[in-house]
Amino acid sequence: MKGEFHGSDLDPEAIAREYHITGEELKKIGSFVSFAANVNPLGIPESFREKMSEKLDCITRYPERDYASLREAVGRYAGVSAEHVLVGNGSTELIAGIIRHFRHPRALMVEPAYSEYHRAVELAEGRTDSFFLREEEDFRFIPERLADAVGEEHDLLILCNPVNPTSSVLDRDGLRLILEKCRRTGTLLFTDETYIEFAGVRTYGAEPLIGEYENLYIIRSMSKFFSAPGLRLGYALTSDQKLREKILSEQDPWSVSSFAEEAGKLLLSDTDFQERSARYLSEERSRVCKALDELSPYGLKYYRPYANFVLCRFPDRVEQGASRLFGRCIRRGMMIRNAASFEGLTEQFFRFCFMRKEDDDRLLEAIREELQP
Repeated sequence: MKGEFHGSDLDPEAIAREYHITGEELKKIGSFVSFAANVNPLGIPESFREKMSEKLDCITRYPERDYASLREAVGRYAGVSAEHVLVGNGSTELIAGIIRHFRHPRALMVEPAYSEYHRAVELAEGRTDSFFLREEEDFRFIPERLADAVGEEHDLLILCNPVNPTSSVLDRDGLRLILEKCRRTGTLLFTDETYIEFAGVRTYGAEPLIGEYENLYIIRSMSKFFSAPGLRLGYALTSDQKLREKILSEQDPWSVSSFAEEAGKLLLSDTDFQERSARYLSEERSRVCKALDELSPYGLKYYRPYANFVLCRFPDRVEQGASRLFGRCIRRGMMIRNAASFEGLTEQFFRFCFMRKEDDDRLLEAIREELQP
């Protein structure tokens, strides 16, 4: 089986049909743990539940037309002026908005990449050129090589930072080098920072460059780090006011609900939750990587992760390793991501995010068994 389920596809009955799991087996499995969705395993904080319960009446009114208070909250969190902020119905709306702005865009895309970028370019009747991070370079960024690939024909450069699925990161010096090249070619750098909090937003986030470069457009999501994918709330940062106004003019009114508006303000102000989450993920990432190091004598390779997930590669002797592991995990109530669906990767690659320690240990055992059948 190829393991084509997305991280959000945790319908037990659908999984049971695909993998011929009987009703009795399904009862024993119980619920599935998704190592594919890349969502903060700590979940939303209890304080948030309590405070939002007091604000439920917000759904009886329309949200602010210009989302002034939400944009102020985003600005305080990101350290930028609210006039540089846009909000949207998840990062997906903001991705579509920036790409649609160009009309038949020519985009240079860092690969492997999230499939939604390709879809958005296709819907805008555009064309995509690919810049691949190389396996022989451990999928690390070589900023000079990327800068050389940017040409005057490119309307925008699409970069996920940290990258999904490789968990690579581009530092600010690298971003500056690329932004300078993009400035010379008239190219907009569109960087998706959905996973930046896991890598260290104060270290790697591009927001300090907003005032310095108008050709920079950053999007972030509340789905992953803030553990709220169902909230459908994202935001974008740019100092190009003409671009911001143009995107706003094409955006549907009230695309962010009053509930998401209030929830976003609460989550962005909860520094205790943010610090606790960053600390846990950093410690668990280190712990899991040490366990993966112990599997290297059996041929397993992993690529240094900066986000809350890691990309691994089975040795060639384990044929269709990702599919085999996916099937093994499904029968134990766990779902990983077979990375073969990403452009440039094969059936030997799989990705998983860091979850609760006891769940991570179960997954590590399954990987160990696949390497030592």
